[in-house]
Amino acid sequence: MYDYEGHESIDFSDVEPGKYQGSGKEVRIIRTEDVYQVEPEEDMSVYSPRIVELAGRFDRAGIPEGCNAASMAGVSKHGERAVQLFAVIDPETETFVRAGFKCRGDVATIAAASLAVECVEGKTIDEALEISGDALKKEMGKMPADRVTRPYLAACAIRAAIGDFYIRQGRELAWIDKRVPCNECSVACSLCQHCSLRDQRISLRFAKK
Repeated sequence: MYDYEGHESIDFSDVEPGKYQGSGKEVRIIRTEDVYQVEPEEDMSVYSPRIVELAGRFDRAGIPEGCNAASMAGVSKHGERAVQLFAVIDPETETFVRAGFKCRGDVATIAAASLAVECVEGKTIDEALEISGDALKKEMGKMPADRVTRPYLAACAIRAAIGDFYIRQGRELAWIDKRVPCNECSVACSLCQHCSLRDQRISLRFAKK
């Protein structure tokens, strides 16, 4: 299982958002218990209205009561960007009842995490497995070229949460590999440097040796 107790993987803060002077105007960055924006955004016009809307949806942030699935997907090569997803999945219908997120990164990271929650709620696991990084990217719309990896991280986090759910249900690794296959040569897997499900798979393989 992905141990999300304490959330040591991401440094969150509830301090007053920082203020920066850029391009002659004051810029605030997001600092909440669940969302940590790592750098100021001087010009929000580089983002689509949809991204701005998604990034402001703090009602989706946090861990839903009864959480029985959790995940993390991120990168750290050029600064830490991480998406954590938390969900309540009905074991009988395998439907996402509720979901929430925590994240660290830029506006695009926050928006991608928020969109992932919006997309999975009410969907079955089969439907959630069909959600791709390409689909999330299309829904998000315009963003800087160096931010287009963010929706792929969110898509990986969705799959990782599903894998975590099955591990908590006591499923064997071989069964999980068939149900939630991982294509390490895919765009999403190549872009995602840190994946909780990848780590879980490695742990389960070594546990059998």
